[in-house]
Amino acid sequence: MDKMKRPYCGIYKITFNDDSFYIGATLGRFKKRFKNHESQMKTNSVMKLLADKYKEVGMPKFRVLCTVNNHKDLLPIEAQYIKLLKPVLNARYPK
Repeated sequence: MDKMKRPYCGIYKITFNDDSFYIGATLGRFKKRFKNHESQMKTNSVMKLLADKYKEVGMPKFRVLCTVNNHKDLLPIEAQYIKLLKPVLNARYPK
């Protein structure tokens, strides 16, 4: 795929070895976002639910669920994944 046309935004899933997970969205590169999450979990700097789970069960696995070509579609698609998959680590959504 041409570098200029490669989609960098999309939806991802962070899964811990106890099967709890988090659904997120990024407008940037997935690898950079995953590294950011790793750093935040290790330093307990944000997203307390993820940091607490990391302390409890260790580093999670990161997986890209889908790429999104139009950034305006990103949050509605993320909301659909959250509604469908019901992640317990997404604090802003009911369990």
